[in-house]
Amino acid sequence: MIDKILPVYLYLALGYFLRKVKLFSNEDGRLLLKLGIYVCTPALLLSTFSQQSINIDDYQLAVISIIVLGLGFFVGKIISKIRNSENKSTGTTIISFMNFNIGIATAFLLSIYGQGIIIKSEIFNRIHSIILFSVVYYIASFYGRKQVSKSTALKKTLLMPPLWAFIIGVSLKSAGIQISSTILNPITSIGLLTPVIFAIGTGMNLEFNLSGWKSIYKIVLFRAVFMVCIVLFLTFIFNVDATSRFVILLMTLTPIGSNVIAYSSMEGLDVKMAQHLVSLSMVISLIAISVAVVLNQLIR
Repeated sequence: MIDKILPVYLYLALGYFLRKVKLFSNEDGRLLLKLGIYVCTPALLLSTFSQQSINIDDYQLAVISIIVLGLGFFVGKIISKIRNSENKSTGTTIISFMNFNIGIATAFLLSIYGQGIIIKSEIFNRIHSIILFSVVYYIASFYGRKQVSKSTALKKTLLMPPLWAFIIGVSLKSAGIQISSTILNPITSIGLLTPVIFAIGTGMNLEFNLSGWKSIYKIVLFRAVFMVCIVLFLTFIFNVDATSRFVILLMTLTPIGSNVIAYSSMEGLDVKMAQHLVSLSMVISLIAISVAVVLNQLIR
């Protein structure tokens, strides 16, 4: 398991170190995150979806995934009202409840179940990706610095490269059109840089500052507890098997994804809050996932 998740933490540490020694700044990290969104992620989505079919055999996992992400929106909004947050902080809070670092959960699942589990985890992963680059960006744009109208936010969302990469990839696969290896290979190579770019960019924006965490630790803790409760409830209602329950649980226990920092920077939301949320969630999620893995092993 260590050999699968260690590179992610090494990239994070590298980004943090580069900023600490002042070779790069927070802003450089945000530029890397934008590069990940506008270049690497579209390449990854295009190369993936043009080669693999969307085959959701387990509709229960798909429904649960959509419900969890949808509830995240409403819970984030309620918490913002309770905190009497301004618009930019409200936007950051909401998207943090809908954004998950899927790669970390996948590494743990692979170490426990092997490659066979990827089919189940991919259901949540793909639904999360679609919502992340459409609905979540729309929310970030709507609550952003310019307070744009809903129609303007929708236009900005529809112009997002990752969304079009997904649409083009699915369309090509559905039509049976194969991309030439001459074109596909470099696209794939760029796409494979996505986790590296995001991890280093996130590392440059990590803020291990207790005074900064003090104002947001309740949000991160509540997010973790809420996700556990809602997943256990929904998997009980839908009567899913133990393995599927653990897959969804681990996916939702992951740290807040680095896209929260990227979207907050791009749309003028609360960047400092986003940095603290992602940083603290890294610590809390690592503990929560470790506990969940140990308990799952004991139950099995």
